[in-house]
Amino acid sequence: LVYHSQKPIYTLIIYESNYKDDFTGGELEFVDGYRFKPKKGAYIFFNSCEVHKLNKINSGMRKSILIKFYKWLIVSGLSE
Repeated sequence: LVYHSQKPIYTLIIYESNYKDDFTGGELEFVDGYRFKPKKGAYIFFNSCEVHKLNKINSGMRKSILIKFYKWLIVSGLSE
């Protein structure tokens, strides 16, 4: 796990479980009311500034891979 002091630019979530079959609740919800109810293999890519939340899981287990994209930072003066 790597901690970044800067905020991510984009977020990618890849789902490894099916909504309703493997878990209930736990939808990804955006401020406009859109709720993402995934199937295994589905993915969603969005601007991290977009206001969103994950609702509470009611039953089962939601499996997903979370990838955050950050602005590239070049650090000079590093030696091996």
